Amino acid sequence: LVRSNSGYATNAYAKFAPSPAGFSFGEWVFNNFNIGYTDLSVYRRLGYHGLDLAYVHDSYVYHTPDDNVDTVSAEGLQHEGSNLLSIIRGVAQDRNFPAPLTPEEDPTVGLWNNEIDTDPGMNSHSVYVGMFDSWMWIMSETMTKVIFGLVVTLSVPASGILVWFLFSTTALRTSARR
Repeated sequence: LVRSNSGYATNAYAKFAPSPAGFSFGEWVFNNFNIGYTDLSVYRRLGYHGLDLAYVHDSYVYHTPDDNVDTVSAEGLQHEGSNLLSIIRGVAQDRNFPAPLTPEEDPTVGLWNNEIDTDPGMNSHSVYVGMFDSWMWIMSETMTKVIFGLVVTLSVPASGILVWFLFSTTALRTSARR
């Protein structure tokens, strides 16, 4: 998973893909460096919840004359194919499938290519990382901010205690040697 335009799509990938792989850092890179458009851009403008999936093995052949069925590994096709089929099956049976995105949720919804000056980027409003191709750790942006705030808040007193401990044990060792 390179990026997603909705929390629903990201959660569906994490929930239904048997071998999820991805890192939300890709979403940040696409949003901040304007790498370009993908096939998902068309569907995104229609308000569909979507995923940008990429297989990165031998990525140097992507969109070159060598990008053909002979250069793709059977394992790579199996990995992506089984993930995709499982996601489609899971989403098709999901009773909580959301309505299409609105322009308030994604500013590109309803626009034509020539109406977009700069892509505002996609935002799944989540932080995620695939672990060992077996499960995906995913957390909402809000929860991530709360945890980050707690870590920062607790690190200040913890640093003070650590410094005090280091200096007090150093002072004890010094006085014991005398």
